[in-house]
Amino acid sequence: MAPALAVLADEDLINENDVDVALEHIVGRLDELVSIFFAGILPPTVFSVPVEAPVSDGIVNVAGVSFDSLVMESKADVFLFIYAPWSAYCKAFESTMKEIASYYKSKEEKQARTVNQNRESFQMQETLLYNSMMIAKFDGTVNEIDHTAVKIVGYPTFYLFLE
Repeated sequence: MAPALAVLADEDLINENDVDVALEHIVGRLDELVSIFFAGILPPTVFSVPVEAPVSDGIVNVAGVSFDSLVMESKADVFLFIYAPWSAYCKAFESTMKEIASYYKSKEEKQARTVNQNRESFQMQETLLYNSMMIAKFDGTVNEIDHTAVKIVGYPTFYLFLE
């Protein structure tokens, strides 16, 4: 992610005498912003497009802004499919993703029935969370991930994050 700076001003509002003062002020503020950013106080901005449906066919749709909360902070293992909508390889893998999601959904429903039958709900719920797998997809063409553990070098890209 490359840093960018844009200074916008109405030409009628700035006269030639004010340009030097304005530039001095901008450079001072920019130095402050860079220091705050590298100190970790100012979080980076990532490109992110809102998802149309949070879950579709048992697959969780992840956006750039929801990556940390849905994937990195998940209480379940996460299988992440990073795709490009135009990629033939990604399109071919869509049906496999649905099969994987269906498999884990039926497995978790079976475990949930066991939890309800056993009455030891707290301990069994912990086991249910431990055994669960979240299947997720991420459109890498319109979203960014600002995390050192993830590098997108092509499409499709797959990651398995263990809880």
